[in-house]
Amino acid sequence: MLVRGSAAERTRGLDLGADDVVSLPLDPAEFLSRISSQLRSKQIADELWERLHLAEESQNTNQQVVTAVHEERRTFLAGATAIVLVLIIVGFVSFSFYRRSRADNVRVYAAITRLQTGALSHGRASQTRRPELQAVKQKTPPLSKTR
Repeated sequence: MLVRGSAAERTRGLDLGADDVVSLPLDPAEFLSRISSQLRSKQIADELWERLHLAEESQNTNQQVVTAVHEERRTFLAGATAIVLVLIIVGFVSFSFYRRSRADNVRVYAAITRLQTGALSHGRASQTRRPELQAVKQKTPPLSKTR
């Protein structure tokens, strides 16, 4: 801000929000120094704003990565849970089929055993009756052939 007057006018200009106040008449060297100082301050402020902007972008990116990781973790856990449930169901179904086929096998083996026992009984009965049949055949005369 350019003012005519004393220190009171310069103070009033600073109180009103000016970054710097220069009194008239201007001293060219002082004026250039104040402009250089203001440009350095502006450059530092711009760099700080840029760093702040980059930090906010980095924070947003980090937050997005954390959110994506949590989402992937939830997806993984849901998939793993589904796989475990499917494996448990398949295990129960397989166990059920195993028990049913085992029961069927026991019934089949029991039937085979009964059939074999019956066949053995029949075979033993025929073996014990065979000598009787032979004895009966020997006692009876052979039939004569008639022509």
